[in-house]
Amino acid sequence: MKRLLIFGALVIGFFLIISACRKDVPYTPGSKEVVGTDDESYLLTNLVFTDEDYNITGYMTGLGLDEADPGAVSIPCETLEQAQEIFRSWIPDGSDSFQNGDSVIWNLKDPSGASQGQAVLAPGGGKGAVAHLELPKDFPAVTSVRFIPKAALPENGERDLFEGLDEFYFLNTVAYGGYVGAKSFHGSGYFVVVREYEEDTNTAGIIMYCRAQERNIWWDPVSASEHKRDVEQCRKLDEMRIVRGAYVPYASIIDKALRSLPDGDDANDKYLCFKRGDDSQQYRFNFREWEPEKVNAFQPTYQHAFIYFFTVEKKKNGEGYQLVFN
Repeated sequence: MKRLLIFGALVIGFFLIISACRKDVPYTPGSKEVVGTDDESYLLTNLVFTDEDYNITGYMTGLGLDEADPGAVSIPCETLEQAQEIFRSWIPDGSDSFQNGDSVIWNLKDPSGASQGQAVLAPGGGKGAVAHLELPKDFPAVTSVRFIPKAALPENGERDLFEGLDEFYFLNTVAYGGYVGAKSFHGSGYFVVVREYEEDTNTAGIIMYCRAQERNIWWDPVSASEHKRDVEQCRKLDEMRIVRGAYVPYASIIDKALRSLPDGDDANDKYLCFKRGDDSQQYRFNFREWEPEKVNAFQPTYQHAFIYFFTVEKKKNGEGYQLVFN
């Protein structure tokens, strides 16, 4: 019995040492349990925001101009070449895609590699469109995607000069405390603009805040109320991947801006990550390496990142525009 107790203590000590040593080891792709890419979900997220039932709650890119058909997405775009560039920006590195004449084809696959059909950007599409996106049968939420010159857009697709965006320029610090029109809750306080709002295509901007405090699943048990809050603040995996695309090219200067925030991230050798999960699973997303990883005994630490996407929408009374956060 005494030998068993000694052996057990040694095992526990070994795991504690390994955890401490691995805490700051650079990330090695493939070294942890990761979640594969779901192309269909990622394409959907580049177009619209949805709730758990795939009801559209906002637009990541483009406009919803048909109240009777919110799934009809219209993206302001002047040329076929510009439409192709926008579509390619949604296709992750390493995906199965190619160009055939004037069409760009993306063979969508689920995390196991099984086919989810094709998304095809093709010329034309009616109603003055320079291009349209042919989606697989049973694609969720979105019914059509057309790339339309501004001249062909109806009046409610036009934009007047909106002064509410003046402070939302790259790397600026902005305060978020629950703006009118906010559709979800992902924290409040001071945020850094990591991607500006793109007016030409109505593509959402991004603001981000990362806490300096590091949590540890071994030493900081999460209460039921904390867990409920964490789930509410959790971003979808594909939204996190979009944030990574904005973060990585400017990581060093974004980190500097984040560290300048009150209670900002002052530990730039740590992962910028966000816990996501349910009662049985906990994942965190490493912004410097695209894979989300499972939080386990060997990598027990994480920091919270709070993120909003913001766009400009016409007020319901039709008088002017407002910032809307998702």
